[in-house]
Amino acid sequence: PRQRATMTVCLLSAFIFAFNQGVLMVCIPTLAEDFDTTTEVAGWASMAPMFVSSMIGTQMGFVADRFGRARTWHVGMLLELLAHAACGWSMTMAQLLAGRILGGVGIGIGAGSAFGLMAARMPPKQRGIAHAWMMLMGTLGRSFGMSLGGMIMSAVGWRWVFRGPVPLLVAVWIQAYFVMPFDPPKAKEKAA
Repeated sequence: PRQRATMTVCLLSAFIFAFNQGVLMVCIPTLAEDFDTTTEVAGWASMAPMFVSSMIGTQMGFVADRFGRARTWHVGMLLELLAHAACGWSMTMAQLLAGRILGGVGIGIGAGSAFGLMAARMPPKQRGIAHAWMMLMGTLGRSFGMSLGGMIMSAVGWRWVFRGPVPLLVAVWIQAYFVMPFDPPKAKEKAA
């Protein structure tokens, strides 16, 4: 049961991260218009988190291995949750970009931890399948995000691209607290 629950939490978070990325691809012209800037500047709302998460993702895998994967994943998810809220209420492009950079840090931490969590919880013969599911959720998230992005913007506005997932992120974060036991940090293991 914990294997499935851990996998579900990791897959949901991968889907949510990628969904948001896909939605933003559609929102760029609207962001540029609302913040009275160019589409090149508004495009950084999509590019900044990918850049930041790529830069820190591998290092965060090391941090997760060292200090506990579940603990590190929770930190990443919390940062992503706060970033969504900050972006949904941003009043300037600078605030939006700062929120997106914070989200990139959260994604980098969360993704680096999620792969380790799944590898640690799955039997060796199922690890490849678990990682393939993570890749699938990322692809589906981006695809659905791009498909639904226009509908979300037309119905309720671009701010709900960020505000909308907050309750789901909170629910996933709380569920993860109960299904993913906190691993002891490596330093404590050696001392014990």
